[in-house]
Amino acid sequence: MERSAGDAMMQPTLPDAAPRAMTRDGHWWMPIMALALYSFLLHFVWEMLQFPLYGGTAAAAHWLGIRMCLRATVGDVAIALSAYIVVAGWTQTWCWRASRVRVAMYLVVGLAITVLLEVLNVHVWHRWAYAAAMPTLLGVGVSPLLQWIIVPLLALWLTQRRVAAKSGRPQPLT
Repeated sequence: MERSAGDAMMQPTLPDAAPRAMTRDGHWWMPIMALALYSFLLHFVWEMLQFPLYGGTAAAAHWLGIRMCLRATVGDVAIALSAYIVVAGWTQTWCWRASRVRVAMYLVVGLAITVLLEVLNVHVWHRWAYAAAMPTLLGVGVSPLLQWIIVPLLALWLTQRRVAAKSGRPQPLT
């Protein structure tokens, strides 16, 4: 059956990556929740691994150490979501086809928040201190700096894979 021009005009056309149609069921918030979950899991592992690089942790009881790492992980997830939202603006689902510029902005915003919080907590408020084993760069621990570069990229990549799988439209991921 041949389609007329009028029929074509009646068919809605959506861009390849419609901002609010990320999944078959239209849940625009799914990437945010996926990013939060992946960030939590990855940051918690990182926090546990870097725990000995902070002062006074060698003598900490096991459950106290886990509690401290969980608290830090919640803060890390808050940083990740804050950076995501700042970069997203009105497009909550920017990670679907994240450009290099947006990914770089995401990293810069998160890194800036991380550096600010490290400086305040270590040098101003004295909430924690670095152990002698922690390498520093301009007074900021290298481990938290690397954490913000490595973990968010991995969490974003996993989020992209999850969103692509859920949408039913596999896309090349950047």
